[in-house]
Amino acid sequence: MMISVILISLVLFLLSAQFLNLQWKSRGFPPGPTPFPIIGSIWWINFRADHRSLKKLAKTYGNICTLWMGHRPMVVLYGFQAVKNGLTNNSEDVSGRMQTYIFNEMANGKGILVSNGLIWKQQRHFGIGTLRKLGMGNKGMERGIQTEAHYLVEFFRDKEGEAVDPSFPIVHAVSNVICAVVFGHRFSLEDKTFHQLIEAFDFIVAFGNSHFYYMCEVFPWLAERLPGPIHKARFSRDFVRSFVRQEIKSHREKGRIDEPEDFIDFYLKQIEKTKNVPNSTFDEDNMVQSVFDLFLGGSETTATTLCWALLFMLVYPDIQDKVQQELDAVLSPSHLICYEDRKRLPYTNAVVHEILRFSSIVLITIPREAVKDTTVLGYHVPKGTLIMANLDSALFDPAYWETPHQFNPGHFLDKGGNFVTREAFLAFSAGHRVCLGEAMAKMELFIIFCSLLQKFKFTVPEGVKEINTDIIFGSTMKPHPYKLCAFLKLQWMRRQFPPGPTPYPFFGNLLQMNFKIHHEHLKKMAKIHGNIFTLWLSNTPAVVLQGFQAVKEGLTAHAEDVAGRPTNEIFHLLTRGNGVIFSNGHLWKQQRRFGMTTMRKMGVGKKGQDYLLQEEAAHLVEYLQKTNGKPLDPAKPIVHTVSNVMCSMIFGHRFSRDDENFHRLIDSFDTAAAFLNSISFYIYGLSPWLAGLFLPSVKKLKSCVDFVNALLAKELESHKRKRKLDENQDFIDYYLDEIHKTKGDADVTYDEVNLMQTVSDLFVAGTETTATTLLWALLYMVIYPDIQEKVQKELDAVVGCSHVFCYEDRKKLPYTNAVIHEIQRYSNIILIALPRRSLKDTELLGYHIPKNTIVLANIDSVLADPGKWETPDQFNPGHFLDKDGNFVNREAFLPFSIGHRVCMGELLARMELFIVFSTLLQAFTFTLPEGVKEVNTKFVFGSTMKPPPYQLSVAVFLLITQFLKLQRVRRRFPPGPVPLPVLGTLIQLNFQFNRDLLMKLAKIHGNIFTLWFGWAPVVILNGFQAVKDGMTTHPEDVSGRLVSPFFRAMAKGKGIMLATGHTWKQQRRFALRTLRNLGLGKRGLEHRVQEEAHYLVDFFASMKEKPVDPSFPLVHSVSNVICAVVFGHRFSREDEAFHELIKATEHLFKFGGSFIHHLYEIFPWLMSRLPGPHQKALACYDVLSNFTRREIQMHTERGAPEELQDFIDFYLDHIEKSKDEPRSTFNEDNMVYSINDLFLGGSETSSTTLNWGLLYMVANPDIQEKVQKELDAVLGPSKLICYEDRRELPYTNAVVHEIQRFSNIISVGMPRVCVRNTTLLGFPLKKVQTHRVRCGLKSVCARVFSSIEGGWMPLGHSLNGTIVLPNIASSLYDPEHWETPRQFNPGHFLDKDGNFVAQEAFLPFSIGHRVCLGEHLARTELFIFFASLLRAFTFQLPEGVTKINTEPVMGGTLQPHPYRAAKSLQAIPSWTNSSPIAWKLAAFELSVSSGSSNGETHGNMYTLWFGWVPVIILNGFQAVKYGMTTHPEDVSGRLVSPFFRALAKGKGIILASGRSWKQQRRFGIMTLRNLGMGKKGLEHRVQEEASHLVEFFGNLKGRPVDPSFPLFHSISNVICAVVFGYHFSDEDKTFHELIRATEKIFKFAGSFVHQMYEILPWLLCRLPGPHKKVLACYDVLSSFARKEIRRHSKEGVKPKYDEENLVYVINDLFLGGSETSSTTLYWGLLYMVVNPDIQAKVQKELDAVLGPSQLICYEDRRKLPYTNAVVHEIQRFSNIVFVGIPRLCVRNTTLLGFPVKKGTIVIPNIASVLYDPEQWETPRQFNPGHFLDKEGNFIPREAFLPFSAGHRVCLGEHLARTELFIFFASLLRAFTFQLPEGVTKINTEPVMGGTLQPHPYRVCAIPR
Repeated sequence: MMISVILISLVLFLLSAQFLNLQWKSRGFPPGPTPFPIIGSIWWINFRADHRSLKKLAKTYGNICTLWMGHRPMVVLYGFQAVKNGLTNNSEDVSGRMQTYIFNEMANGKGILVSNGLIWKQQRHFGIGTLRKLGMGNKGMERGIQTEAHYLVEFFRDKEGEAVDPSFPIVHAVSNVICAVVFGHRFSLEDKTFHQLIEAFDFIVAFGNSHFYYMCEVFPWLAERLPGPIHKARFSRDFVRSFVRQEIKSHREKGRIDEPEDFIDFYLKQIEKTKNVPNSTFDEDNMVQSVFDLFLGGSETTATTLCWALLFMLVYPDIQDKVQQELDAVLSPSHLICYEDRKRLPYTNAVVHEILRFSSIVLITIPREAVKDTTVLGYHVPKGTLIMANLDSALFDPAYWETPHQFNPGHFLDKGGNFVTREAFLAFSAGHRVCLGEAMAKMELFIIFCSLLQKFKFTVPEGVKEINTDIIFGSTMKPHPYKLCAFLKLQWMRRQFPPGPTPYPFFGNLLQMNFKIHHEHLKKMAKIHGNIFTLWLSNTPAVVLQGFQAVKEGLTAHAEDVAGRPTNEIFHLLTRGNGVIFSNGHLWKQQRRFGMTTMRKMGVGKKGQDYLLQEEAAHLVEYLQKTNGKPLDPAKPIVHTVSNVMCSMIFGHRFSRDDENFHRLIDSFDTAAAFLNSISFYIYGLSPWLAGLFLPSVKKLKSCVDFVNALLAKELESHKRKRKLDENQDFIDYYLDEIHKTKGDADVTYDEVNLMQTVSDLFVAGTETTATTLLWALLYMVIYPDIQEKVQKELDAVVGCSHVFCYEDRKKLPYTNAVIHEIQRYSNIILIALPRRSLKDTELLGYHIPKNTIVLANIDSVLADPGKWETPDQFNPGHFLDKDGNFVNREAFLPFSIGHRVCMGELLARMELFIVFSTLLQAFTFTLPEGVKEVNTKFVFGSTMKPPPYQLSVAVFLLITQFLKLQRVRRRFPPGPVPLPVLGTLIQLNFQFNRDLLMKLAKIHGNIFTLWFGWAPVVILNGFQAVKDGMTTHPEDVSGRLVSPFFRAMAKGKGIMLATGHTWKQQRRFALRTLRNLGLGKRGLEHRVQEEAHYLVDFFASMKEKPVDPSFPLVHSVSNVICAVVFGHRFSREDEAFHELIKATEHLFKFGGSFIHHLYEIFPWLMSRLPGPHQKALACYDVLSNFTRREIQMHTERGAPEELQDFIDFYLDHIEKSKDEPRSTFNEDNMVYSINDLFLGGSETSSTTLNWGLLYMVANPDIQEKVQKELDAVLGPSKLICYEDRRELPYTNAVVHEIQRFSNIISVGMPRVCVRNTTLLGFPLKKVQTHRVRCGLKSVCARVFSSIEGGWMPLGHSLNGTIVLPNIASSLYDPEHWETPRQFNPGHFLDKDGNFVAQEAFLPFSIGHRVCLGEHLARTELFIFFASLLRAFTFQLPEGVTKINTEPVMGGTLQPHPYRAAKSLQAIPSWTNSSPIAWKLAAFELSVSSGSSNGETHGNMYTLWFGWVPVIILNGFQAVKYGMTTHPEDVSGRLVSPFFRALAKGKGIILASGRSWKQQRRFGIMTLRNLGMGKKGLEHRVQEEASHLVEFFGNLKGRPVDPSFPLFHSISNVICAVVFGYHFSDEDKTFHELIRATEKIFKFAGSFVHQMYEILPWLLCRLPGPHKKVLACYDVLSSFARKEIRRHSKEGVKPKYDEENLVYVINDLFLGGSETSSTTLYWGLLYMVVNPDIQAKVQKELDAVLGPSQLICYEDRRKLPYTNAVVHEIQRFSNIVFVGIPRLCVRNTTLLGFPVKKGTIVIPNIASVLYDPEQWETPRQFNPGHFLDKEGNFIPREAFLPFSAGHRVCLGEHLARTELFIFFASLLRAFTFQLPEGVTKINTEPVMGGTLQPHPYRVCAIPR
């Protein structure tokens, strides 16, 4: 008894000791169930790892937890993120395999699957290499899989729909794939040994993950002694090994190792090769086990997945249907499935992947083992720990799958139906132990699955209502046994379609139709089966629509649904799915839309196309005339004519009749067209491979396709060589242009392959059909001579014998039009419309039509429908005429088809038929040759129904003469006065050419008309609509410039304004870019305008109301703006050189349009040799050029500055950069003329407009008064006027616009020239327009002249394009767009409420590609100058003057007559001082409130004086942003005050300036990035410190604590780790000393003693006090930094740059990287205590999104919008750096319009930005809503500038943001912060210092 007690006590003691030992060991592991001695914690999952137990485990303990198998820990990973990170972050560390009792029993550490170390690496490496050699991933293995798929298909076929269990045939097929690889042969289905082998593997798999498995692992000694499944598992193992050894023996006997054929052969060879290698693991035992592993892994998993696949197809028949529809649509019935097909079968591929996901057959990975101490998801995992990944949890993770518990292939498809891979798809595991047969398994699944669904429809056997989808638990999750029926698809599918004839296997209905779809066959079938029936083309159903009603409803009721094209083999051979006719989806839509748009651009449906057709018709008439009535076959000339129409459009040229390539091209297209409805077409569909080998017609077709492609490629290359960018002449040009424009856009389909196919499609569709119809037309005219005669009578009566036909004539010729329509109806050349394909399941006439069904519309049945045509079988033009002989359209006339695929060339075909037919019948009578009495009208069957070859005679009764006479040339242009020889229309114009005359002519001839100057046509655009459309529809086409003799002598075609072509484009583009760089459209250039406006106001003020002519001061001020931009400086009023420039400019503009100017244009060769005003004008231009060259010389001598300052600097720099570019136009001459253009264009126009503006104010004092009232009310007397103010000054803005409109200083726009053939408002205009008229005389080209009002029309030029003249005045005075066009009325630009409205017809700067490039500058100048003058002055006439002349003086611009005006001073501007100074001596301390109040008093930019030193304060967001960013480099200096100079000596980063600052800052940023800033590296350091901080607060267990030190400690340690390479412990004395020193430095900053030091440094430096202590504190930091540098130097790391700078850089990083972030967090906890509701919301969000154990990273902020908003609001509201560190101007600059000199101090008031009431809704409240939108999403705010702005923005911004987010989120997830007991209030006022600190406080961190 005593012994029993002792033994029991001993056992209990041992169990207790073990229990305690287990508890101790489990401390460092992830949480998990309590382990008990012997059994561990495996009891918690009922000794089996199933879905429910693992899910429950994760819910209880988190996504990483620990189970104990006995005394062995197993870390379980649950969910995608845990599985992925756990297996891949340190994948090498967890790549071991556990060596347990069962694993040793099964494999003994050998083979691939459960081996370790060297064995695993060698065996796996060899296995992968050998499988690749044997074909894995390529065609070799694919053929083996296809063979097994074929056997499986045959198995199901033999069952003939009988119910069968598919599991064993599937296992047999899959296993035979691996057998062929491993053993070199397959097994038959009846092989007994094979059956035994499969059964053995089945038992082994079932044993894994069973209760017995876990029991054996926990109690191995018991398993050895008791009977049970373990013994059967051993028996199964031994049987498999025996079988493998037998195979090895057989291989050895065959002796094939020199030429290995399978895995065993390769292994035997490897054994032989490595037998003397000491570390080799290649032996027979490893070979047996590797084969065992391959067979197990390569058959069981794939076969089980396929069993699930067929089960899912039974459960989800709709998905099965979709897969089969896709297979049918993409692949032919006889296509052999290959793995590459998955790319064309996105839905099928998605289904296969979803089967893998949803079946999830491997619940958990085979456990891995940590091969060294490592870290998994933040937990320390010792060597030897088991890792078990729950793959099922990754495949069903709701965070990564939209509907994880539904079978949804959409998981793997994007919105466009394209296949997408998913990150969480880990069906084959992850990391180093990922399945080595993954590629093979995917290939097997895809090929076998597709092969089965390609042939069979799988259904549930009759009587079975429910299918069991529960799993059978084991190593793999198998479905319960089930049966299915496999029906051949054809039998099954017939039930779903409309009725039709019974199909035969393989051939379908092709035999009944004699392999032709003939309209007579269809007619008979329709009588039997109805107007919608189904034909089977082999295994493919085609729904036929018969009769008008069926065709119309079928193709239009759901037009979008049946807009696809079939994608069979022959169509793929012809087009590869490209082009227009046989393409689909997005590609088709883009190509079709582009084709139609381009055809419209090229004139289809317009006059331009008429001319092309008239020309080809004339060629045909000419050819037929030469026959002299002899019989001829008209086929070739007609085909030639129609083809040449297409050639001209596509290639830009026509072919001669003798061109061999042209004939062969036509023959090739004929061959292709004939093939499409031939027997060969259908045979090819049945078996492409056989047809390609044995059918000559297929070989001929391929040859034709190759020829066409080669010819098109040649044309394409020719176009690419010859074409000029944006000068499109034909379809290929337009397409190449589109390729260029859309380059880089992933969504577009424009490429050369599609170009060639589209051209091919257009050619075949645009020639074959039209030519065939015309052949039928002439045949019918021969057969029905009475109809021919009626047509000719109508033609003669209505249009006459000399009329040239255009398409519009059809409206006057109803009978002719009716005959053409009847020809189309009766000939009906396309019996069956090109096949369509349903793009989705749809309904046609009550029948359900599945997706991808072919739809055939019988067009013949529509055009001969007796229900729609009175005499359908007779040729009767009366079908299209009413009782009165008027033409009527018929609903059933559908020769061009209907619906979304209607012929895109319909309009072109109609035009061709009408013009060619009418022209032929106007010129000839067609008859049968003598002796011929009958003509065969039976068509020749093909894709178009051609007439049989026939001959006819041409009887000539009209010769078309004088085809190219002058009037015909005239008709190609817009209408206008009738031109006379030599002078054109100048006599009718009385040799005048002004804006009013042009408007009068527009009333007679329309808004686009032509004037003729000799033989030169000038197209005039009149009125807004004409000017707009003409200049913008094809702006590039009319972008040329007419350069007359005078202007060529002046500017030599260089520069911008008078240049053209490549020079103009380069110079204009450069000028625009440079002006933008110099501030155009930005504040920079606006400040220059404000400065000049200031000088102008000063000038007028100095006149003291004396009368003055304002023209010169206006020109001076406006010119100085452009001078500052171009030359980099302005001119004073007294500068003689500037006066000379102004005079030269005035003389040039006065000379323009003068009589002498016109004489020069007419007689340049004479005038260039005579003296006169023209020589003076040229000399004036030389004055400009010489001045410009002097400025360039000065810039060149000065050398290139570091930062380019003006236009000349930029141009010189660009000359240098482009000197090696062969086509560069950048040289000194072009620079000179470009600058001249900028000066002339940038001074004369704006100053003249302002001159008119003051004149109109004098003439309209009431308007002047209204402007001034508005200016006073809105701006006040002192605000600096900027261009943005126009939005608040609607009336003033309207007046400025009305001045521009009414003055209209450039009345007629400068002439443009067509640079390519184009169409203008429906009229075709050619690039070359020098016409030669054949009338017995030589060509005449006259020089004539004109007098454009205020401008010029040079005519002594060589014409190289049609001249186009936009009459700008007609737009600005257009009565349709202006209520009172001839009155000065600002109301034109105001609505009823007085708001400014832009007017479309306001075009003072022209329009199109030649629009004024300085438009924005001109608008800015006009507004600021005008508003500044009228705010300061009232303008009126001098005493005694009562009238003023408002008529213009003609010249280059319309100038007002000289006048003088007196001014009465209205208000003295407050900003006339040169600096923005508020005369007020500042106090020693600048606070937030004082900054705000001063801003309210003096504006957002004001000056404080510190002693005699001015300091400019920027207040409010706009001022700070623009002040710091407009010229950031200018204000990037740092003010180094006496104290800070003593502290840091101007070194380091924060307090350094100039080159030292740039170098140190750049190095600092670069090094921080290298050390991980912005990457995961530095984030891990932050996470680590956050973890320590959480641990610190956790140890306090809710006791009160001041959080300042722990926060500072943790934050500082991050920067210490970066700077010093290590972090400090909490107890480190040195660290405490550093922190104390830092605190004292920041507290001292801004104190009274600090201020005194700055004022009296010479005194304070000699006195004791706190300042000395602070300097000593800084020395503490410096000393520590020096020690660290020395330590690093000993370790071999040399300091960068010099040691002094390094010390101060380290100090800056330490101070900046610790104090600010820790203080912000200190405020953050304070705000959470004060606002517990906000704290609760943050915690709620953290719990919902992250969970308790997930490691917080910076990326999580995107998922935590509220938390992110709170962190940002803490930064905003705490505003710890309330006033930015002072900056220093490093050069003279301008800030917000005020000139600021170098050395001026600038302080940005950051607090005023963060509390700006214009930017923040509740600036003085703590409100996270500032950073959230209405839906609660985070939004960044522009005014959030806690890190400052500009060049001195905080370099550690990203690190600070990362720290704040991770620390704050980590703390609030772990704790709730609250005040200690008894404390009810907390002080939230800041303590002033270097940063705004909160008053010290204590909080309690309550663990959550």
